[in-house]
This record gives sequence, C-alpha cells and structure tokens, in this order.
Amino acid sequence: MRGGGNNTGSVNSLGLVLPDADAATEAFARLRSSTEAGGMTESSPWYVPDKGAVVRTYYTPSKGGGSGSSYLSVFDGTAERFGPRYASEAEAIAAHQRWELEAQRDRNASLSCLEWDGNYLRPEDMTVRQWIRDRIRDDSRDAVWHAQALTEITEYLTAHGYGGLIDKVGLQVEVGSGVTDDEIAAFEAERRHPVPEVLRAFWRGVGHARWSVAGGKGMCVLSPAQMLARRPVARELGQALDVLVESFGDGDPMLVTVVADQEGDDGRVFTHTDYDAPGDFWWEKSLSWMLATRFLSDFAGVVEAAAPVVAQLYHGQRLNPDAERRHFELRRKGKPARFWELFHDPANSVVSTREGKVGAVGAVETRRYDDPARAAGKAAKLIAKKEKAGYRETTPASGRPDTP
Repeated sequence: MRGGGNNTGSVNSLGLVLPDADAATEAFARLRSSTEAGGMTESSPWYVPDKGAVVRTYYTPSKGGGSGSSYLSVFDGTAERFGPRYASEAEAIAAHQRWELEAQRDRNASLSCLEWDGNYLRPEDMTVRQWIRDRIRDDSRDAVWHAQALTEITEYLTAHGYGGLIDKVGLQVEVGSGVTDDEIAAFEAERRHPVPEVLRAFWRGVGHARWSVAGGKGMCVLSPAQMLARRPVARELGQALDVLVESFGDGDPMLVTVVADQEGDDGRVFTHTDYDAPGDFWWEKSLSWMLATRFLSDFAGVVEAAAPVVAQLYHGQRLNPDAERRHFELRRKGKPARFWELFHDPANSVVSTREGKVGAVGAVETRRYDDPARAAGKAAKLIAKKEKAGYRETTPASGRPDTP
C-alpha cells in the first residue's frame, strides 16, 4: 500500500504478505473499497490526463552499501526511463509489473516516489507547439525518425487548417528516400576513417533533408555526394572536416554542423560550428541530437513564428477561422507599455492568453475546458479583470464579437 499527497512525490509504504492469491485478491478489493468510501476516485495507474505519465522511483540497495534509483513509467511503448521500446502498451505494462515484482521480491527494492510527470504527455494533452517540440527531439529515436518530422509536422498543420499560415511564409520541406551504398562508398573512399554507422543508416534511410521559406532561406542535411562537393568549404575550418548541415539564403551557404574524419572509442565525431571561436568544437556522438538542436529546432522556430496560434490550440484540434481574438494595452506614464491578448475558440472550448511588453512575443498560457459555456465564462472574467486593471481594448472593431 502507498499513500501520499497530491503529486507531492513522497509516499508512505506498507507491504502485506498474504497466504495465497485468493487472500491477496480479497485484500486488494477491500482496500479499493475503503479508499472509494473515503472520497477518493480511481485513475489509471499509468497516466493522468492533462497531467502526465505516472512515474515510480525505486531505490535498490547494493551489496556495497549504496543504492541505485530506477524510474519506471509506462509511456510511449517503454516501461522504464531509457529502457527498451515494446510493440504495445500491454507489453510495456507487463514488463513494468514484472520489474516491480522481481525487484521487491528478490532485490529488496522500495518505492520512494510516486508522481505524475508533465514532461511525459500524450499528444492529446499537448498544445500543438508542445507537440512540435516533442516531435523534433527524442533521444531514444534515430536520425531518420528525426528527419521525418519535417513531413509529419507540415502534413499535420495542413490537415488541421494551418496551411494558409505556413503558405504565407512559403514553407517547403523535402525528405529523401535514401541513397545507394555505392554513393556512400564513393564518399567513404575519400576519407581516412569509415563513415560513422549512425550517418550511414541516415543516408540509407533518407539520404538528405531540407526546409526553406520564401526568399530562399533555409537549411539542408547533405547527401554523400553533396558533402563531397562542399568539402573545400568545410576544410577551411579544419583538415579533416566535412559539412553535414548548412544554412542558405543569406549570401554564401554557412556551415551549421560538421562531421570529422577521425576515429575514437566514444564515437564523438559531430559538432555544431561556432563562428565566435572556430576550432573550439564540442564533439558529440548522437546524430539525432545534432539534428534536433539546430536543423529541426530552427525549423520549429519558423513554424511557430508563421503560426503563433500553435501555442493556443491542442493537438488534434482544427484551427477555427472564427475564433475570437481580443487585444488590450496598458499605457502608463514612465512605464513600458504592455499588451494582453485573449484567444477564445468556442469550437474547441479553449481559452488562451498572451501578455508582455509591447513589441515582445510575450508569455502564453492555454487552457482547455470541458464545455463551451465554461470557456466563454472564463474568457469574459479574464477580460473584465484586465479592464479593471486599466487595460484598454485596441482590437479593430471588425474583430470584436459584438460587431455586426
């Protein structure tokens, strides 16, 4: 048995040893009945909607007198943090329960923390912006999966009504279907050391990837043939470097990520370029991380700038062109002017606010309600509160809900 506060993490534990399975089943039923009688409601043991995956932290004592921590959660096909991915949630649950049983029975493990973790949200509980950021980086996934985020995100936005917004900036994406081993071999023949296996797998899977906006600005991950063509530029930074990712559109292409023609036990051959200190490189071995932190992160930034509303709707909700958007400003002598913006989408029962200094992006808060009336009531209360604080509406008359 475990008890504790509302997601405080701390728990009080009591273990029971019963004579047989029937006695254990009966005891479990009585415990469940007593908690319900006390006013508690049962939730999933694996996930709390709008909150996150349930994480259990176990301490396991070691023979040397120390202890180790294990973090268990059934999420995205896994049963424990950094553990293997299973084919189904049922298999992950079985693995989770097997680990708990064996650890407590055989290794004297004890539960020290039970909480939900908002870093592990299902897509339906994320805003579209959160989902985009989650989709472009998963350290347990390979580089091919990361590159495919370009098409998955743009296809999602188009299917859910954001197409007009991203079309305005001319956003285009391209993900290849892989290159031949002969092309990879031709590149490898010009190196002193073998091509890193993660890069070889990426080229076989997609070959190259690219995104761009109107005016020709963008970034691309190069194929083996393209890397050979760009080698002279990369070698200006070092004798054994090749450009892997470059940006373009502002004059000559600029190096973003390079791979070294070197061999090491730790596999650290990738780095982002630093123009303030060219040659002071920090080497990494994860190609997935390299793509996520520059190539894809910059892509996500372009999407968010083109469609700021991605921070104000939840994954799965369509963009409603009739949603209400109201703008207010507070101007006081001697103080910076501030703005406050309300976004209210009756079709999706969403209320979102954005506020900050005039000219800044501002901080966004978004909440989803269980019915349109509650959402409308909340929107009205928020507007009344800001007007009482001195904010004055600057929304064009045509955009106000009471305008014919």
